Amino acid sequence: MKELSSYQTTPMYFADAAEEYLEYLKEKHPEHFMESVAQATQRKITVASLDLVAAERPDVHVYSELLVQWRDAENEMRRVVPDNMVVVAEKKPKVSTNFAIPIQPARPFVVFEYVSKSNSRKDYQQSYDKYEAELKVPYYLLFYPDAQELSLFKLNKRRGKYISVHPDDAGRYAIRELDLTIALVDEWARYWWKGQLLPIPTELKAELVQVRKENVTLHKVIGDQTRLIGDQTRLIADMEAELERLRKSAG
Repeated sequence: MKELSSYQTTPMYFADAAEEYLEYLKEKHPEHFMESVAQATQRKITVASLDLVAAERPDVHVYSELLVQWRDAENEMRRVVPDNMVVVAEKKPKVSTNFAIPIQPARPFVVFEYVSKSNSRKDYQQSYDKYEAELKVPYYLLFYPDAQELSLFKLNKRRGKYISVHPDDAGRYAIRELDLTIALVDEWARYWWKGQLLPIPTELKAELVQVRKENVTLHKVIGDQTRLIGDQTRLIADMEAELERLRKSAG
């Protein structure tokens, strides 16, 4: 086993290692900086949806394309970059350029990968093996947008292997610890939290536009009713004045 210096256990070391790895990828594997529209779209949907969960659960932390680093049994550096990742920790992880497993309060709880036939920048089988055997990530979601194939795997702790999660009666895959379910809607992986579909920005905007329209209509109705009440009040006042005038004339 390789001996480690005290520097090699510090956050600064992992940050330097991440920077070196980035330069290596730029030179040797520039394809890693390319992604399909489908991958980018699904990543945005996932982040927007899970940010709503994180707003309600401060122990849920969502990351996008963040480098994860750790050491194997021989103290050799290991790396993987999931498209999205959720970490569950009471204490918020301190991250910048990388997520260094040895110095973080918790490991990844769910990882997400979106595979497009137009982009083979990652070796997904190698990533699968790392998540399963080395990082032991409890849940792994894999989505092929082109083929419309969605799979969720859960780690069997006793066997140390992933097993497929079967959909429920509604056709959704459950991550029960997060009260989260996932299914395909209009060709994208969508998320439900506590049984409610989590909206994405376009849906929130449409809902806001509708609310504004309803508010305009409501204000118009209120304005019309206010004017009607004013007219009726003035009519009653005029009638009372005329009645008083007639009484005085009769007397």
